[in-house]
This record gives sequence, C-alpha cells and structure tokens, in this order.
Amino acid sequence: MFCPCNCNRPKFIPLTDFNVIYKYLQLFENTLLYDIHIVGKLLKIGEMNDFEFYKYIYDRELNRRSKLDESINIIIGVISLLVGFVSYFFSNDFFFKHIECNITLWILFSITVLFIALSILFLVKSYNNYLRGFNYPNIANLKKIREYQKITIPGYNQKVDKENIITFEDELINRLIRIADENTEINDKRAYDLYLSKTLIISTLIILFIISIILITKNTQLC
Repeated sequence: MFCPCNCNRPKFIPLTDFNVIYKYLQLFENTLLYDIHIVGKLLKIGEMNDFEFYKYIYDRELNRRSKLDESINIIIGVISLLVGFVSYFFSNDFFFKHIECNITLWILFSITVLFIALSILFLVKSYNNYLRGFNYPNIANLKKIREYQKITIPGYNQKVDKENIITFEDELINRLIRIADENTEINDKRAYDLYLSKTLIISTLIILFIISIILITKNTQLC
C-alpha cells in the first residue's frame, strides 16, 4: 500500500542497482536481450529516463503473461488431436488387437497415455496454477497513487532532513521493480510448466509415430 510505516518512511523496497537488474535480465530470451540492448542505447543518449526503462520492463512482463495464455490455447488444440488419435487406436479392432497382443506396443501405448495425462497436468498448472489461480500484483488504484503523491510524500518530506527526502518518481520506480520481479517469477514458473507440457507432447508424438510404423509393418498379421 502507499502509506508510511513506523520508521517514518513509506513502504517501498529500496531502489535496485542498475547492474543487478541488467544481469537479471540476461536470463531472459534472446529477443528480450536485443530489446534491452536497444533500451541501453536509448538510456545512454538520453532518449529514455530511468522511469521509462523500468516501466518498459514492467510492460514486458505483462506482455509475457498474455503470450503465455496464447501459447496455452495452441497446446490445448494439439492435446485434443492426440487424444482423438489415441481414441482411434482403441476404437479400431484391427489396431487394438495388435496392441493387445504385443507387449512392446502395449508398453509404448501405456507410456503415450501417461505422457498425455502429464502434459494436461502441467498445462493446467501453467494456465491456472491448478485451481488456485495466479496472484499477479498491481501497482494500486489511481486514487491511492494520487494521494501518495500529493499527501503522503509531501508530509513525509516535511518531517525529515534534506538528505532523506524522497521523490514520487523514485518511489514509483521502486514499486515497479517489486511488481515486475514478482510477475517475472510467476511467468518463469508458468513458462517452465508450459515447457514440460510441450516436451511431453513431442515425446508422445514420437512414440505414436513408432507405434504407427510397427502397426503398418505388421499389416494384417494377428497374434
């Protein structure tokens, strides 16, 4: 909240060092590294101030959230196709007899069903954290921000020495940093679960391809 604490200073996390932020951003994907390179140039030539930089990172995490939601929709379609493909094997007497009588095919088919189930599990976790949802933080409502700018900060600055005076922009930057870091942590977890789901889907496709090749080579041979 935008309010002072018992230590006579508003509740904001201290401003993070720029070098720490830059090293942290190096963990992101290559496209983000390119963007940060451009942002760094803009900072050097004075076309982007500190607030615009941190606001850019904050917006970037919001965009990552939207892209993760879009990626999940695509994977849902792929999983639906896989479920339909597996159901076809079960419903087709010719294929099912071969699978039922061949231990190798039965093991591969069981692994396929397991991988699909796990991919759905990780997908649900990435999409909605199972049934708990994700607690993405927000800055605050505009009324509280305005009150903090016009009342809280001036009141605080009147009670402290000159070297302890704070500015609205610095405190807002601190807030953006904390929120962006929390959003990054959530997005990274969601991206990892989505990666696991994709990996399991790819593995399922490979196994189904192997099963299809084995069934084709057997032709009409029954056990």
